[in-house]
Amino acid sequence: MICQNCGSQIADGLNFCTECGKPIVSQSVSSEPSKNEVDEYFKKLNYEKEYAKEASVSHSVSVDKQRKRAEASATSSIVMGALGFFMSALIIPGLILGIISIVKAVNSKKAGYKGKSGTIGLILGILSTLIGVLMFILTIYYTVTG
Repeated sequence: MICQNCGSQIADGLNFCTECGKPIVSQSVSSEPSKNEVDEYFKKLNYEKEYAKEASVSHSVSVDKQRKRAEASATSSIVMGALGFFMSALIIPGLILGIISIVKAVNSKKAGYKGKSGTIGLILGILSTLIGVLMFILTIYYTVTG
């Protein structure tokens, strides 16, 4: 037997350590766990499995939602870019819609959307913004030169 306090070897059957004088605490080791311990273990194990399933399901749902949002953003960038392109003669609405189209297209690409909609929306947004800027410059030029 070994003393829990000082680690000295002690003869079996003694109640106190012969080296440090501390009481000997006997440790009975049960080879089999109690029924309550087994039940608690399986409850915990089942809880962890269920939690892992829920986390996996919620993760796949959030990925699906993210994909749908990115796709919707790409589609709306096409719409905004087309509207901006046709309204670029009105200058301010064309510029605003072009910039919104660019932002939505970039956001869809950042979110991982790999379709062509985002690229088309980006191109339309850039075109409508450039035409709007050109129209603004021409308006200023013809206003100043009369």
